[in-house]
Parts: sequence; structure tokens; C-alpha cells
Amino acid sequence: MVITASELGNISEIYSNYYESVILRLPNKDQLKVRKLIEDGLIFEEDKRRLSLYAGQVEKEYGIDKYLLLQLSDSFIIRPENTSRGIVYEISHDTLVIPILKSKKQRKIDEKIRAEQLRRKKLIRKMAATFALTFSILLLISYFAWNAYKQELIAKASYYASVGVLQFENDPTVSFLLSEYSSKFNVSKPGMETVSLNYGSRIFHPMYDILEGHTKQIEPTDYSSVTNLIVTGSYDNTARIWTTNGECVAILKHKEAVTSVDISNNGRFVITASVDSTAKVWDSKGKCLVTVKDSLFNHLAIFSADCKYIVTAAYTNNDPVFIGYVSVYKFDTLTYQIEKIKTLKLHDGRINMIAAATDNKYFVTVADDGKGIILDYTGKIIKELRGHTDALYYVNISTDNAKILTAGSDYTARLWNIKGVNLKILEKHGGEVTAANFSPDGNYIVTASDDKTVIIWDKDGNYLKTLEPNLNGVNCIDISPDSKYIAIATAKGIAQIWDIAGNKVCDLKQHKDEIWKILFLGSSSKVLTTSYDATAKIWYINELEKSYTNKFINQIFDFDYSTLDIIVEKDDNTLALFNLKTGMCLDYKDTCNNTKALFSENRNQILSCSYNGKLILRNKDGKNTNVFKPSSELISAAFSPNKNCIATACLDGSIYQYNLDGNDIDDFREINYYWTTKFVAYSPSGKNIIACYTDKTAKIWALNNDSIPELTLIGHDKTVTCAAYSPNEQTIVTGSESGELIIWDNKGLLINKYKLHSSGIEEIRFSPDGNYFLSVSKEPYKAVLWSKTGELINIYNMGNYKDVSHLFRFNADSKSLIVLTLTKSRIYLRHFPFSTQEMISEIRNQIKHRQFTKDEKIELSIE
Repeated sequence: MVITASELGNISEIYSNYYESVILRLPNKDQLKVRKLIEDGLIFEEDKRRLSLYAGQVEKEYGIDKYLLLQLSDSFIIRPENTSRGIVYEISHDTLVIPILKSKKQRKIDEKIRAEQLRRKKLIRKMAATFALTFSILLLISYFAWNAYKQELIAKASYYASVGVLQFENDPTVSFLLSEYSSKFNVSKPGMETVSLNYGSRIFHPMYDILEGHTKQIEPTDYSSVTNLIVTGSYDNTARIWTTNGECVAILKHKEAVTSVDISNNGRFVITASVDSTAKVWDSKGKCLVTVKDSLFNHLAIFSADCKYIVTAAYTNNDPVFIGYVSVYKFDTLTYQIEKIKTLKLHDGRINMIAAATDNKYFVTVADDGKGIILDYTGKIIKELRGHTDALYYVNISTDNAKILTAGSDYTARLWNIKGVNLKILEKHGGEVTAANFSPDGNYIVTASDDKTVIIWDKDGNYLKTLEPNLNGVNCIDISPDSKYIAIATAKGIAQIWDIAGNKVCDLKQHKDEIWKILFLGSSSKVLTTSYDATAKIWYINELEKSYTNKFINQIFDFDYSTLDIIVEKDDNTLALFNLKTGMCLDYKDTCNNTKALFSENRNQILSCSYNGKLILRNKDGKNTNVFKPSSELISAAFSPNKNCIATACLDGSIYQYNLDGNDIDDFREINYYWTTKFVAYSPSGKNIIACYTDKTAKIWALNNDSIPELTLIGHDKTVTCAAYSPNEQTIVTGSESGELIIWDNKGLLINKYKLHSSGIEEIRFSPDGNYFLSVSKEPYKAVLWSKTGELINIYNMGNYKDVSHLFRFNADSKSLIVLTLTKSRIYLRHFPFSTQEMISEIRNQIKHRQFTKDEKIELSIE
């Protein structure tokens, strides 16, 4: 079949249209200078003939760099030619001269038309009436005023977000409040980063609500899991009842400092004791039901477990030595009548604590005289606990009521049975033992000391592990209801959460004075701290409930959210498959010099490659393993979409494809190409392979042509580290080790460049629906979410924490991110919304009552 020129139509128009299409595909900033080069510099218009210019002239006079020249050469509009004096450029063929001059002529006509249109518009403006001129001036003033106002909002947003970043180390909750405040003006890039920093870092820095109202130090504190109420007592002569959302329900008043509070087991009643020599019983709404008066200094008061008895402790103030008294009262829960049963002169010193057994059979007192005494509710002494050589501060009864723990200033804790037999001396501490608790499940004992340590013992008092908060002495501890976590309060004003295995989970460090009490509020997700700084804080540690213990994982390679399977590197440097839900680990026993380990698309197979040139394909169960050995060290590997092939990138610049059916090898090495390959991936259709190189390029290879790349993507300033195709293959995104991101069309034309990463981009990944893509960098960890067209959606700044890594994946619905965070002690599985406002709302739903205090507003210049 022969096609003639007449059948093609007007050849000149075809050339002209082609020339125009090449120009229009260039970035707007480059179009005019390219036109001037070609139309003015490479054509002598009078003779309608081509001219030549040296490469140096082109760059110097027309501002066109070598990469733009390469694009023009690839389009066949111009061509380079080597001469004895260097490379010169000229229009590719004489047949292009006339069409180009035609385009130039049309451009000149268009410019004249635009100039004439502009002249007419000027004339119309001059002829405008005074009213129109006045209106224009007013409109202009309004525009500038609005624009100035808008710029002021953006500036405010960026300022407060930046201050939020600076405040993060000092107080992450205040940092969040600043980012929330910033978002009211504008959601700026700093605002996005600050919000995500707070959202993601709640693992290490939980948010908190402040229980404000007390004016002096807070000491006694109690919590009821039945009514979810908190009671705090203070030297400001009041106790306060709070909800666990931070709302003050009632203020309970005494004439002097409140030294003791206790909530009944049924949650109906509160008893307070004060230096004013009274103990008062209140209902849970703050109504005073009865007052117990004494001539002595009542300073402790508790309910029995069934609430039928009240025990108070008092001491004299007129003897050379304090004498500790205990009074036992019968309490009628219907009539609220109190009847004294007995008062006993019990200790030669101040009574420091009373603990009641949950079986209602006995209670225990400990005092400065170094004795513990077990009594029943008739006031009869059952047994004295003798053995400590100095003051006792703390007593705790096991949940089965069979054992008693005492602790004091003789550097020991002691384990007793209810017959008063000393079962074990716990004597590893080097200072006063300030607390000793049984775990709720009965499997552990935890002691704390002013020697700055906390020690975990087994249920029989045998030493297991020492925790070192590395702070001032430990004042108080609590163990979570599930017995998995230990809360530690220190004299330095910092609290910490540790797991029972001995790993620190997080710091709670925004108190300004000693923390006197710390309590888990019904679960491990909320913790209460009270302090000498006159505040109590409720901390939200919800992330613990979404976490898994990490005992042996060094690195995470890939994650299957549908099954919760993770490909990991263990701490013995071997590859394994770990399941988050079951905690089961399948050890593959391969030495893990891995640069890559990934699931196949159907998640049924696992591919691993290592620097030693070993490529292993296996099923999840570890069987049916194929081992391939390329000739060079492996850098990257990928599964083909049709599941029949694997592509690998090697250190020597070669790319190999393995046919999984027959184990055949196809070599894609570029001839005389010695640049190291950094990354390899298939296109979604499986027809092409994209590879990234250290020469600042990415190349696209067709599987049916391995000698010349289909496209070479030139434009990065440093080594290209990763790339990804959009699902519809219309877009390619590449990232470099400088943090530069480039979006290309599928013809290889550069669409846009971005630089939001401060370190090398490690991964680029499109969402399943193709509407978004994610770029991820490390040091510090940062993920940037983009729309498919390159619009910035969000920046996820994960902070720069040592020994912490993150794995980012899109959720299957393409509406949120799944983030897997690995620390030395835990694995956290979390969902991150796309929207900054959603993150703000989620945090705000936790800290509903936390607002800026007056002092914070002044300090931070909040308007």
C-alpha cells in the first residue's frame, strides 16, 4: 500500500502544528526563550535559510541549558552537530523553516492584536466616568486590604505553627494547642507538620488535660472504677471530685489542709481527713453526710471494702514523741449514722498508711516506729509485723488477701502472710523504699525507692529486673489493671510508663514540681498524676492499647494489613514472618543482609534479596523456596504484575529478569553503562521496567527491547533513589537522595519539581485508587501526601527519635494511611487521616478541656 503526499494533506501545516505542539509541551517559563532561539537565532528570515549556533552561544544568549537542548533534540526540531570547534545546533531540516516562520508570523500578528486590544482598553479606562474611577479606587483599596488581611492570617498561621514546633520538646500538648490555634487562621505547611508531629508522637508524649482549681500542693488522691470519679486533696483546705474528662463535680471544704481521701468500693461515698481534726463523709455529688470530730489530729481515713466500717488514724501533738492512734467506727450506709467501736493507742510514732483487705476481715497499719499491725474491725490486734529496723511508709495487700507488703526507710520491703510470718525480705534497693505494690494478676511485686530505681520481683519476692528512670527519687508507683504496665512518679516532676518486661514506653513530663501520686484510671489508656505544683493531669495513653510487645524485631520490611503478617529482621540478623495478632513468628533462618524484602501482590509469596547476591523466593510457610544468584550484589527487586517474573537491580548497573516458571534469566544490562542501579520496579501493565541510577537519571525499559531505553528521565540534581508509576500509567514520579521529587508524564516530559523532604526519598507509593501518592524520607522520618496531579495534601512529620522506624501504607479504601511504628520495646499499628482537621478533631476529642491557661497566653503572646 502506497500513501502519497496529497493524501497526507498540507505538509507545511503538519510541520507547523508539530512545531507548535513541541513548544506547548514545554514548561511555560521555557516556551518564549525556545521560540526566540529557533525563530530568531537559527533562521535568517530574509533568505529563509537555517543558521547554526554553538552550544555555548545558545546557553549564554538564550539561557537554554543542556537538558532543555536534549529535549528539543529528542523532539527532532533541532539537531546537534560535532565540528572541529565544538558542538553546533541548527534546525533539523530545511522543510521546517517555512512552517516555523509561519508560526513566527502568526505570533507577531497575535502580539499586535493583543497590543491593540491593550491600547483600546487603556482608552476605555481613560474615558471612564469619575464614578467608575472612584469605584475602581475603592475596589482596589478593598482588594489590597483583603489581600493584606489574608497575608496576615497566613503569617499568623505560620508563626504559631513554628512556635508550636519549638514548644514540642518542652510541652507537646501546648505544641498541639498552638497548631490548633494556627489552623484557625490557615492550614500552612508548618501547621501540617506540627499537627502530624503531635498526632504521631503521642506514643512518646501523650496529651493531657489539666484539673485546675487547687491553689496549693495536691497530695492524697483516689479513683473509683465504678463511678469513674477522681478525688484529690490539697493543702488549700479542700478536696475536689472530678470526672475522668477533667470536669470538677464538687468542692469539699475543710478548715485546714486535707491529708487523706478515700472512695468507697461501691463508689457511693467519699471520706476525707484533715489537720482540722475532722474526718468527713460525703456523697459522690459532694454533699456532706456526717462529720467525725476528734481532739487529735486526724490525718488518715479509709472505708472497709464493704463500706460498713470507717478507720481513722490520728496522732498527738503535745508529747515529746508522736503517738499514733487508730479509731474504728461502724457506718450505716442508709442512715449515715456513725458509731465508734474502739480507739487504740497503737504505734509509738505517726501512722503513715492504712490498707484494707477486700474480704472485710482485716486492715493493716504501718508507722514511723517500724511496725506493721494487722487488726480486725472490732479493734482486735491479730498480729504485729516485726522485722523492719526503721520507719515504715507503705503497705499493700494482695488481691487474694493472703499476703501483705510493707516498705520503709530501712532500704527493704518485706513480704508477709496474714499470720505475720515474714516470707521474704526484698533488699536490692540502695535507699528508702517508698512504695511496694502487688500486680493485680498476682504474678509480680514492684517496689520503688529514692535511690532512683524501681525493681520488679516475682510473686514470691525473687528478683527479676531493675528499672532505672534516671531521675530523682521515685515517690509513687501504680500497676495497670491488666498488669502489663507500671506508672512511676518521681520527685523531679516527671512520670514514666514502663512495661512489665522492663522497657520504658513514654515520659509524662509537664509538671513543674514533685509528683506525689500516680494512678491508672480503669485501664492502661488513662493515667492521673498529682503534684506539688497544685495541678493534677489526666494523660491519654490510648496508643498502648493499639500496640504489641516487641521482643526481638530489629527492622520491618513489608506488611500485610489483611492478615497482620509482617516481614521482619530479627535481632539475631535473620529473616522471619511475624504475625501481630497471634504473636507467632516463623523463622526463615536466612542471614539478613537484606536491602529488600517484600510480599507479592497476592501476598502469598515473599521475595528477599541481599548484598551477597542471594535472591530467595518462598511461600509464607517457608516452603517451595527458589534461590537465584545474580553475578553482582543486589540493590532492589520487584514482582511483575502478572506474577510470572522478578526483576532485580544490581550494583554493577545491570537489571536481571527471572522467569518463575522456567527460572530463565533475561539480562537487561545497558551496553557500556557503568552507573550503579539504585531501584527497579515494573509498570502496572508489566510491559516496562523503570530503573533508577546514580547518574541522576531514571530509565524506562521495554521488556521486548533491552538494548536502548524507551525513555530517559533527566532532571534530578542527585542520585535517583526510587520511582513509581500511577495505576493508569499516565504519570511517573521519581525521588532523589537530595529529597527532590519530580512528576513526569508517560512521554517523559517533566511536569513539576518539589522539594519538601530534607533528606533522601526512600519510597514512593500510589494509593490503590490512583488518586494519591506518598513520598517517604528518613532522618527525620517524613511522609508527604500528594494528589495524583501534585497538589500537596498533607505532611506527616514523625519526629526524629532514636531507634524508631515507621512503615507507611495506604489503607485499602484509599482514605487513610496505615502506619506501623517500631521501637525497641513495642510495635504500634495506627491509622493517620489524610486531613489535618481530622487529626486535630481526634486529639481534641481526647483533651476536651485542655485550653491555654492565662500564663500560657501571656508567655506565648496568644491574642
